[in-house]
Amino acid sequence: MKVKRLLSAVLLFAVIASIATVSFAVETRAAEERAVSQTVGLYEAHISYPSTGSGQVAGGPIRATGGYSPWFQSSVSTVNTNYCLSTSGYIGDLGNCKGTYMVTTGNTARNYFTYYTGHGGAGIYYYIVAGGANYSYDPYNVRGTWTPD
Repeated sequence: MKVKRLLSAVLLFAVIASIATVSFAVETRAAEERAVSQTVGLYEAHISYPSTGSGQVAGGPIRATGGYSPWFQSSVSTVNTNYCLSTSGYIGDLGNCKGTYMVTTGNTARNYFTYYTGHGGAGIYYYIVAGGANYSYDPYNVRGTWTPD
């Protein structure tokens, strides 16, 4: 009789432990998905003529979580456009972008930023900034995805 009770207790403990393990794994996966979804954002901006050299915030802020491979990927091909990441929510001049070096492109490939020395890392909020790169163009729109990580 004691053996049956002991086996029942061991079996009950094993069932509870497996439920707790599955629950923990599901919650861990959900937390990882939330973290990823919070570090990749959308951007969109209307680049109007003439604004060469000037930039506008197209998306953000997104809080960096410690990665050092910031990127953006346009969903539309455009004329060459300047992009950078900035810690400021207002940018008048792309030369004042504080965060990354400027990237100029018009393609839909994934493009990577390079942080200035002392930037990047966890806890810093970044905005993606876009502006016209040419001196002669018709107004156009840019949009896509980006991350500071």
